[in-house]
Amino acid sequence: MFTLTSQSPDIKRILHDPVRGRIILVSASGVDIYRVSDWSRVAWATLANVTCAAINDHGIYIGTSATGVWRLPLTASSASTAKLVQVFRLGASVELSSDSILDLAGAGGALAIISAGELLFLPNPAVSYAYPGAGT
Repeated sequence: MFTLTSQSPDIKRILHDPVRGRIILVSASGVDIYRVSDWSRVAWATLANVTCAAINDHGIYIGTSATGVWRLPLTASSASTAKLVQVFRLGASVELSSDSILDLAGAGGALAIISAGELLFLPNPAVSYAYPGAGT
């Protein structure tokens, strides 16, 4: 039996990356990435106020209660906090109506974001559809 440790006891989600053979443990304080073959922790990133996460073909997306959505590369290794990129927030090119992220879902190249004020659906990184009021 293996014990997976996280940066916080407040676990938000467990994601599976079958392509790279990884399990991503998402907690309120960040992510810890484990290799399934030997359960070694291969990467981690610290981020405050994590509420949710999702994975798609473009990365691991992490939602927060105050700073929008961040992306971590699927190829992250070792200490990866510096590799986190804030991709969706108030005032960004694909703008959210709120930086408080309630949920994320990813599949293929698509990503859905539910914030405190809307549902934002991105079938691919170049196209977005906003549904105001859907997240309230």
